Amino acid sequence: HPTISLMPTQHWCRRYLHDMNRRLWGSFVIEGKSKTIWFGGDSGYSPHFKEMAEYFPKIDLAMIGVGAYKPAWFMESAHTSPQQAWQGFEEAGAQKLLPMHYATYDLSQEPIGEPARLVSACAKTAGRVGDLVMPKVGEVVREF
Repeated sequence: HPTISLMPTQHWCRRYLHDMNRRLWGSFVIEGKSKTIWFGGDSGYSPHFKEMAEYFPKIDLAMIGVGAYKPAWFMESAHTSPQQAWQGFEEAGAQKLLPMHYATYDLSQEPIGEPARLVSACAKTAGRVGDLVMPKVGEVVREF
């Protein structure tokens, strides 16, 4: 059976009028027999990316949000930009990045295609295009 660990992330939380940040928000690491996947959840950039490498030195696939980041003054505490997501992916020491949290709902001010374009540019600049997993809408990823 896989092991699932609740890990840190950075986001705000509010479910009622007077409960600001009283609920836990987290990410999850799923350790299987041969692969470890980190579902980064909904998160802004913070030291928890570097901490992931300490807790889990072999992350095969990191799923990190790359959308809903503009305007930065309002969104950066809860959502990573594509550049921050790439930086966090590298800090976590993961082998592959599957970007998420973009091109579905119009939650912020960046153009719908910008997150995918920018994270792809980060991978190209780093010489790691093969480490970016970018499935098409509806495509199933079976191997990474």
